[in-house]
Amino acid sequence: MRKICGIFICFTLWFILPPNLSICQSAENVLPTQVIFSDEQTEQLKRYDRGLEIDAQPARFEARPSTHRAKRDLSGTTNHSNTISQNLTIAQATKPNQEPSQSEDTEEDLSDPFADEDDEGEVLPLKTIADPIEPVNRAFFYFNDKLYFWLLKPIARGYRFILPQPVRIGVRNFFDNIGYPIRFVNCVLQGKFEGAGFETQRFLINSLATLGFKDLATDNLGIKEYDEDFGQTLGFYGLGPGFYINWPILGPSSLTDTVGILGDIPLDPVSYTGETFIALPVRSLDIVNRTSLTIGEYEDLKRAALDPYVAMRDAYYQFRLNKIRE
Repeated sequence: MRKICGIFICFTLWFILPPNLSICQSAENVLPTQVIFSDEQTEQLKRYDRGLEIDAQPARFEARPSTHRAKRDLSGTTNHSNTISQNLTIAQATKPNQEPSQSEDTEEDLSDPFADEDDEGEVLPLKTIADPIEPVNRAFFYFNDKLYFWLLKPIARGYRFILPQPVRIGVRNFFDNIGYPIRFVNCVLQGKFEGAGFETQRFLINSLATLGFKDLATDNLGIKEYDEDFGQTLGFYGLGPGFYINWPILGPSSLTDTVGILGDIPLDPVSYTGETFIALPVRSLDIVNRTSLTIGEYEDLKRAALDPYVAMRDAYYQFRLNKIRE
């Protein structure tokens, strides 16, 4: 009797409940959504199947609640899962590949866009002055070098030890101030009338206020100085430097600047005395005073240069070119 009741109950449950209930529930948990592609992405998938190139745009899909229930048979559930896996694999294929390396597509052009193709790799030579009498100039350079270290520098160091720097700067300002006639005349010769007016103002203000020992016009009033000489005037009108000359005692110069020195002598107030025994000590004082304010500069140039003679020659030439261009 018990067996008959048990068989009846099992038969009744089998008839009421659907078969493979646990499997169906698992399928519903696995498949809560379905993938729905847009028309554009569907077209891309078709092109992909035909082997065509796909636009490199990320695939987008949206998940919507499933509108159908899973089939109760296990085979139907497996087929549906395989279909989703295939669709997801194809969707991933529509994503762009890894971005190309910067060296391929975004390589920066390091070449000069303003460079001329014919001049590429060409190094322009530094402008220099002609030096046809270089052996003579080198001999005078050696003489001036020894004169500086053996005579001028020791005297300038003793002079610097005696007089403080403010006094020596005042002496330099005094000699600069009395050189007003040279600057004024050459400003007029070059047509720089504004500069001639500024130089006149500087001379009057500095002479009346401090006898020229302080440059009040430039330091306090901001009046610009026009440092012109006859050598610059010749260069202003297109006369070249000629060739390089290294004079004993006077130092670096050129053929044009030598002519310029001769043109400035009549305008120099020191030459007005007409007496050599007065002019020579005054000029010597000016040289020693200026040297005391620049001790170390010549030494630095010699230490930094492979050839001090060439370095001095080129530095002088570039300095004079800049003065003419001003």
